[in-house]
Amino acid sequence: MRIEFGWSLDGAAWADGGGAAGIARLGPRGLVQLLQGRLGLTRPAVEPAVRVAQYLRLLEEHPQPWPARSFAVDPWSTAAQLLRWRDAAIETGWRPGRSEGPLPERLATLRELERVAEVGVAGTLAPSGADDLAEVIELLEEAGGA
Repeated sequence: MRIEFGWSLDGAAWADGGGAAGIARLGPRGLVQLLQGRLGLTRPAVEPAVRVAQYLRLLEEHPQPWPARSFAVDPWSTAAQLLRWRDAAIETGWRPGRSEGPLPERLATLRELERVAEVGVAGTLAPSGADDLAEVIELLEEAGGA
C-alpha cells in the first residue's frame, strides 16, 4: 500500500478520493488509525462529552488546589479545559508517569490527576486520539528496541 500523507488530509470522507487502487490519502489522525488497525490496537470511539464527564468526576473525587476557584464556578468548562490541556500535552510527547520534580501549576495538576486516573479502564478515563498516538509510538519504540 502506498500512503500519501498530508497534514490537512483528515477531512471529509468524500475527499479521500479512491481513484487509484492501493493508495491511501491520510492526515495525522488517519495515519494513526491505519497503524492502530495494522498493529491490532483499535477500540471503539468515545464521545468527547463522555470524556469530559469522566474528567469532571475525577476532579470531584480528587480536588486540586490550582483550578479550585474555577471549578467551583463552572465545573464542566474547567474539566473540559483541563482535559484539552492534558490531551495536547500527551499528543506532543509528555509522559506524565515519567515526569518528576517541580512543574508549573497546570502541568503539576494534570500529573496528579493522571496518577489517579487509569486511562482505558472502564469508568475512569476513556482514551483519546492523543492516547492512541502515544500507544502506537510506544509499541513501535518497543518493537524497534527488540
